Amino acid sequence: MTGLLSLLPLLEGWDYHNYPVPITSVTSTIKFLKRIEKRGWIMNLAVLTTDAYATLRLRFRGAGGLWQIANIVAEPAFTLGGIQQDPSGWVSLYNRPAPPSTAGIYSIIAFTGGYQGSPLSYFEEIIVEGFLGASSSQSSATISASASVIELLDEPAFKRSLREFLGFGDLSEIMRGLK
Repeated sequence: MTGLLSLLPLLEGWDYHNYPVPITSVTSTIKFLKRIEKRGWIMNLAVLTTDAYATLRLRFRGAGGLWQIANIVAEPAFTLGGIQQDPSGWVSLYNRPAPPSTAGIYSIIAFTGGYQGSPLSYFEEIIVEGFLGASSSQSSATISASASVIELLDEPAFKRSLREFLGFGDLSEIMRGLK
């Protein structure tokens, strides 16, 4: 079945955007890294870090207007078996050379697009933060990320083109007909 994301080429008012998070040192204190301001969908989020417990935190408003939190961390994903592509993401690189230490090289892919993907939709903005989890054996680590986003640039044009595609046309005409 064709979903909304498959229909995007037929709609107006949106575009792709990439938001890189530069290589940043993080500690146990939460650090602001980036703000994504236009609403839309995260199609892909790639995180690279030097600690199994370095955390990329996304704070965003869902459709109900409530703040949500998504933490992307290599160790829990690896422990739970997230090492192959699935709809929500996976650990694509897990290199922990000395198991007593959490230092290494870790790459996590989240919110994948495509046939079996599950992109993250967000209502207003996303605040991207980073920190080092309490289970880390290090006092600091580096983290970097890149988010590929479909963002709504012209929301009225997007909604109008979606209504036209779905065959509803101008809603004001329909509402007048109901009176």
